[in-house]
Amino acid sequence: MNTQSFYIQRLDVRRGNHAPQDVPDTTLPAIGFVYLTEGEMLFEDKGESILCSPGHLMLIPPGRTFSIPYYDGCKGYRGYFVESILPDPMSLHVLNNVCIKAFWFDYAVFVGELFNMLTAAAQAGNMRFISKGIDLLLSMVNIRGGWTGSPLVSSFMKHLFDKEDTPLTPGEYAAKNNVSLNWLNRNVKAGTGKSVGDWIGIARIRMAKKLLRDTDLPIIDVASRAGLSDQAYFTRFFKRSCGMTPSAFRKLYRHG
Repeated sequence: MNTQSFYIQRLDVRRGNHAPQDVPDTTLPAIGFVYLTEGEMLFEDKGESILCSPGHLMLIPPGRTFSIPYYDGCKGYRGYFVESILPDPMSLHVLNNVCIKAFWFDYAVFVGELFNMLTAAAQAGNMRFISKGIDLLLSMVNIRGGWTGSPLVSSFMKHLFDKEDTPLTPGEYAAKNNVSLNWLNRNVKAGTGKSVGDWIGIARIRMAKKLLRDTDLPIIDVASRAGLSDQAYFTRFFKRSCGMTPSAFRKLYRHG
């Protein structure tokens, strides 16, 4: 729902829906927010990569240019609001960088229900509830704390989801970050719930989908650009991940 000072939309890009496209550079007119109840989203801001997972609330300063190179199975809420709707707008003057807050268990359920009520309030034009609801939400967030994720994980994600580069091997990403593969994998697994190998597989599929949608490259060349030179293995890998062959995917998403 949209007013001059508040916008909210339910987010539902779960697996099985239309294949997600990368979100290009975007700038919001006010303070942006994303709250996920399912799935994951990789947010890039000023060269830093931030993974948003279920129970994560992200606040984005106004005028900040960001992109989303990867998301999967996302469900939740997104939107923006202006400071003037708050009882105390001064509380947001310290929001100079992207801020992310993780809510767990009952708190996550409460925040999800609060966003559901904010959506209903927007439909009813109830700005009084919206003001109080956003103020309550912000009281639960340490805005001064900002993003506190692992710099190593952020660096790995940034290298991995570079828009031009073919995904490398786990060992090559460890070398890029000047750490052992074991240390990289431990940090990535602890920070994201997935291994380095899992993420590399995701990046390979992401690149393959983009090339299949946007180019006329032969399948063998798509496989090579995605980092898998064996076309037969690439086809099996793609079908296991996407439920269809690369050729079927190209036909479906380029020709309907």
